[in-house]
Amino acid sequence: NDFWVPDLYIRQLREMKVLSLFQEMTSVRLYRNQTMRVSMGATVIIKCDMDFVLYPLDVQECAVDFSSYKYTAEDMRFVWQNDPPLSFPSDFGDGYRLPKYVVSFVTENKTHNVFYGEGNHSTARM
Repeated sequence: NDFWVPDLYIRQLREMKVLSLFQEMTSVRLYRNQTMRVSMGATVIIKCDMDFVLYPLDVQECAVDFSSYKYTAEDMRFVWQNDPPLSFPSDFGDGYRLPKYVVSFVTENKTHNVFYGEGNHSTARM
């Protein structure tokens, strides 16, 4: 019962902890159209460079790219499906509120290619 699952590479990743109680919180679903959905519970810490020169009149953006490190865009394609790729606590609302900041998340429904290592890699961007 082994399935090939792509390696996941998050370019801006600083730290990741896979959630588990008695075992990893992971699920795999296979569909008739030859696609597969892999879900995993994890806590992720992302690093983004910020420029506060125009503070408090600035808007900061942090693109987070999910891709394969080993496989190029010719081998595989990462895309977001219509259902939300991330889940947040019910009190999350429109975003995390920090003093004088509002943090929110948006997924892009287009494919991006990022060059590193052996060539262009397909990414799903958040």
